[in-house]
Amino acid sequence: MEKPDPPTFEWTPPQERRNNLVVLALGICGVVLFGMCGVGLWIADGGPADDPKPTATGSRKPTLLAAAPSQTPPDDHVVETLGSAAPQLGTRIRHGALEYRVTEQRCGVPEVGEDAGEDGQPTRGHFCVVTLDVRNLGRSAMVFSASDQIAYTTAGDRYLGSAKATRYANGADRTFLTPIGPGANVRGVIAFDMPKGSRLDSVRLRSAVAAGSVAVSLT
Repeated sequence: MEKPDPPTFEWTPPQERRNNLVVLALGICGVVLFGMCGVGLWIADGGPADDPKPTATGSRKPTLLAAAPSQTPPDDHVVETLGSAAPQLGTRIRHGALEYRVTEQRCGVPEVGEDAGEDGQPTRGHFCVVTLDVRNLGRSAMVFSASDQIAYTTAGDRYLGSAKATRYANGADRTFLTPIGPGANVRGVIAFDMPKGSRLDSVRLRSAVAAGSVAVSLT
């Protein structure tokens, strides 16, 4: 009985095997590098076709917007006289956010208002009544009340405006009882309760929030 031939194996020298492994590794690296380059080009091109390509902003000129004009509110400490060297009857005076113009003064008034009763009667002797215009130059409503105003007599005495008498002296207009709106101009009277025989020398006018006051000569 014949014995089968023993199996044979193909033998590859070690050097040749190392060369084959090197070639295989280089091939894999080449494929990876090629893929990375392709992805890089795809990203640099802006991604998928439906994605908007980023716009370069470096070449654009910035849009310049014109600044709004400055609107500085009036300074409460500044007094500006218009048309005269010193504040007096008929002169326009700006103090803070308000502009004043005293047009008339009258003393010896025995009573003010209609059907005012005791509120329209003087307690010291008589009323001195000052007529004036007040204009709001500011950007918010301003309060101008009779009780904040001061009258000076020729003898040097001073008296505050009477809120009750001023209310009736202005009748239904309710002047100086409510805030004056921005840009509004109101005309009214302020009543001062004074002793008989007193005569006005000047008045000092101010808003409820202003710093200081402005003196207006009435002689």
